[in-house]
Amino acid sequence: EVDIQDLKKKVEHLEYDRIQGIEKDINQLKIDFTENNVLTKQMVDTNEKLSSTMSVMQTTMVELAQSVKDSNKISSELTKTVEGLNNKITQVDKTTNDRFQIMENKIDDIDDKSKIDIVAWLKNNWFGTVMGIGAIVYAVSQFIK
Repeated sequence: EVDIQDLKKKVEHLEYDRIQGIEKDINQLKIDFTENNVLTKQMVDTNEKLSSTMSVMQTTMVELAQSVKDSNKISSELTKTVEGLNNKITQVDKTTNDRFQIMENKIDDIDDKSKIDIVAWLKNNWFGTVMGIGAIVYAVSQFIK
């Protein structure tokens, strides 16, 4: 009987001490496994959203790059157009200035022709002038007497 009693005690000891600890460990593993499943699902969902966001970002970046290329092309064309306009304005300005200079020269020539140079005239006609003044003085002196 002692052997049976010892055997019963050993079985009870196994049942309560060891099996109970194992059951606690199994329950904790179940809880941990459930938490890990939830976290794993959250990570998968997050990765899917991230992948979708990255795809949208990639499309946006490609469109942005194309937009910048188009902008640069338009800017380059505008620069060429402005340079062409500046060249035409410079040519028109030069042509206008040249024509104004020609007109000014012609006006100066006409102005010079219309001026009477008294000193040059007196130099060329001094004798006649002196005789004319003498005649006028003589005539006035005869008239006044």
